This record gives sequence, structure tokens and C-alpha cells, in this order.
Amino acid sequence: MATEIKEKKDSTVLEDNQLLCILTNQAKKISAKENNLQSVILM
Repeated sequence: MATEIKEKKDSTVLEDNQLLCILTNQAKKISAKENNLQSVILM
């Protein structure tokens, strides 16, 4: 039996003062601390 896997793609519209958290996939307000944290997570 072949099983077909469908990806669910959620679209999130961000405001100019928001970024998308890499860990939680939630919209966060842009701040120096949050921007630094996201950069460290990417390393």
C-alpha cells in the first residue's frame, strides 16, 4: 500500500515590527535582544 504524505503549509503574515521565531514558529516583536537570540540559535 502506498501512503501519500501531504505537507501542511501554514502561511503567516508578519507586520513590519515582527519576526518569526525559529524554535517556536511564533511571531515575536523585533527587539535587539530577540534579534540577537535568533542569531545565536542559527549558529
